[in-house]
Amino acid sequence: MYLQEYQVKRMLSNYGFLVPKNFFCRTIEEIRDAFCFFEGQKFVLKCQIQFGGRGKSGAVKVVSNIQESELFFRRWMNRKLATDKTGIDGQKVVGILVEEYIDVQQEMYVSVSIDKNKNRIILIFSFYGGIEVEKNHEKNRNYFQKLEIDLIKRLKLDTIRRYVDKLCNIQKISLSFSKFLFDLLEIFFSLDLLFIEINPIAIDRYGKLICLDGKSKIDENALFREKEIKKEILSVENDSLEDIIDKLSISSNYVSLNGNIGCISNGAGLAMGLMDLIKIYGGHPANFLDIGGNTSLSKVEKYFCKILNQDRVIVVLVNVFGGIIRCDVVAQILLRSMKKIGGKPIPKIFVRFSGNRYQYGINMLKESCFKSNISIMYNLEEMVEKSVLLTKGRNVHFN
Repeated sequence: MYLQEYQVKRMLSNYGFLVPKNFFCRTIEEIRDAFCFFEGQKFVLKCQIQFGGRGKSGAVKVVSNIQESELFFRRWMNRKLATDKTGIDGQKVVGILVEEYIDVQQEMYVSVSIDKNKNRIILIFSFYGGIEVEKNHEKNRNYFQKLEIDLIKRLKLDTIRRYVDKLCNIQKISLSFSKFLFDLLEIFFSLDLLFIEINPIAIDRYGKLICLDGKSKIDENALFREKEIKKEILSVENDSLEDIIDKLSISSNYVSLNGNIGCISNGAGLAMGLMDLIKIYGGHPANFLDIGGNTSLSKVEKYFCKILNQDRVIVVLVNVFGGIIRCDVVAQILLRSMKKIGGKPIPKIFVRFSGNRYQYGINMLKESCFKSNISIMYNLEEMVEKSVLLTKGRNVHFN
């Protein structure tokens, strides 16, 4: 889950990092309230999307009066913003960050990411940052330090300090920047981040390090850890608070893919096996969904509706072995989901039940008003083969 800039700053601030005073605004009234706080000073307006390149697109502006602020808000709020990072489709601006203007003496750079091939955390930092950081990196890699960090051994402050001193031997900056990097790594590990970049880190006229911009991504699969802290960080975004809480407590595994065959299973092995079989027969899965065992029915129903509602999905395969979650319960969820999507065309649905109360589940489906949309299957390979033929526009015979 990618974070917005205001969420990254909230996270950093909570952990003791300095960030400019700021207000996240979604209405013109909130913009006016923020202006009252900064009245008589310069301040910065920044469109909130999850990608960079905003400054070059005019989506970051330094202003000093309410008229410019309101014009900026009306120009960008809820509009699509395309930058060199978003691609031509752009991304909707979900809010405007109104932020204190900082008199910058020097800009620096840091990022922490995961190298999956090496099973290492990669820390990159430099005493050169800002909007041209990529060009600086290409022109002079000596300005940048790259460290590979063992997941178990991690790095001690003294070790970081040695590497920082190689780039900058100014005692005061070197010490404070080393501590900055050490603390940032602690956040990375404790909040299950997949990536964080702070660019630029400003040194102000008092020598303080201030995070002026930031990007980050949290591992969605680890949202159940440090739940309250993460809920506070994420608490206002595109989703309603209820949706965020839902994400924080969800136990199902859902991954969206590019194909046209919806996949619903319980158990990661069963789901992976189903996807493999689809690929063997030349088809393309539209998703991976493992509904798990001890799962909230309302959450599973949301995923069922999501799959049934996708226009590209031609056929849905339900392959469930009844255990902790019973087959008749899955049948009940499936029927409720089909009712919920309203008048939309329902894709063809193949259901293969076995295990706990499978016959009850099959009977419920056969006796329902959706029985013409559902085919009960007993052979997995036959189910997959017919589904792939359907997606290719071939005629399929049903018994």
